[in-house]
Amino acid sequence: MEQPVAIGPPRQALVNRKLAHSGGDPLAEKRRTAGVPTFAEAAERVLEQKRGGWRGRWHAHNWMSRMERYAFPRISRRPVSEVNTADVLEILCRSGTPRRRLLMDDWSESLARNGQ
Repeated sequence: MEQPVAIGPPRQALVNRKLAHSGGDPLAEKRRTAGVPTFAEAAERVLEQKRGGWRGRWHAHNWMSRMERYAFPRISRRPVSEVNTADVLEILCRSGTPRRRLLMDDWSESLARNGQ
């Protein structure tokens, strides 16, 4: 008996077709990003690393709440390697206040230090 073939979401199929049409290899691309964490996974790692250095547990709660409100809707499922400057700038513009901009600067510095 034949095993059913898993078909990705239509959006991913379109991306794969465009990549193949332009001479790329969708399977090679999938293998390349296989070990790269999603933005949400990387944010969790950063939160765990920073948690011990904060004075109160509310810092961690506020940090993650802001990530969930401003960053996750746009980039949570994307591999970290695919998050670009335009994504970060859009998030910063939506977040609005200087305090939130500092949050995002802190996040980007943490990812850079960890080689993400």
